[in-house]
Amino acid sequence: MTGLQPRKSAARLHFDEDADLRLARALRRRGYDVSTTPEAGLRSHSDEEQLAYAASQGRVLVTHNIAHFPGIYDEWWTRGEEHAGIIIIAGRLSVGEMLRGVEALLDRYDARELCNRLFIVGQSGF
Repeated sequence: MTGLQPRKSAARLHFDEDADLRLARALRRRGYDVSTTPEAGLRSHSDEEQLAYAASQGRVLVTHNIAHFPGIYDEWWTRGEEHAGIIIIAGRLSVGEMLRGVEALLDRYDARELCNRLFIVGQSGF
């Protein structure tokens, strides 16, 4: 077969302002639906607001902010608030490493399986 193959995950992604936009561009080139904080006019909005925006759009939030998002995830879980998922990119990874990790995750889980879950790329095999 030639050309882009359909992926298991139809997950739509939202990159907050901590995420590497080179990765967003690489994922777009591979056919993923990606929005970014600058495009959405959300610069300087809080982490909580970033997640609320992503949730309202049915998008998985992608961030490098490992300091805050595990706690925010726990707070949302405790309150019973739903979101499309959170992907944290941890460690110093090249764009290629980040791309392989995120794609491995998105190939393994479909959009429904990502909902209300937190994943860390750079650990746990992704």
